[in-house]
Amino acid sequence: MTAMTLLMKYLGQMPQVFENVMKEQIGIAKSKGQCEFLKWEHKQEMKSSWIVASEVMRLSPPASLAFREALIYWSTGSTHKDQNLFPNPEKFDAEDLKEKE
Repeated sequence: MTAMTLLMKYLGQMPQVFENVMKEQIGIAKSKGQCEFLKWEHKQEMKSSWIVASEVMRLSPPASLAFREALIYWSTGSTHKDQNLFPNPEKFDAEDLKEKE
């Protein structure tokens, strides 16, 4: 639920990202029958949607912590915002991820 809410927040703040996802989803909807359920092939076409969802979960992970051993605390946010892994870790950048694909 949190990830979906944040996805809507980011899409609302970034019209170009919203447009890319919307075009992708409309194309998929038009390619299938009116009463047809989504199939695996349709999911495979959701590249932009997946990139955006991944970026939302990177910036605001649904699970904020995890225990790797009884005495070790690991925060997902610290890993997802590591400058060694992400050049601009605080910026939502779905377009940058598309280029790395």
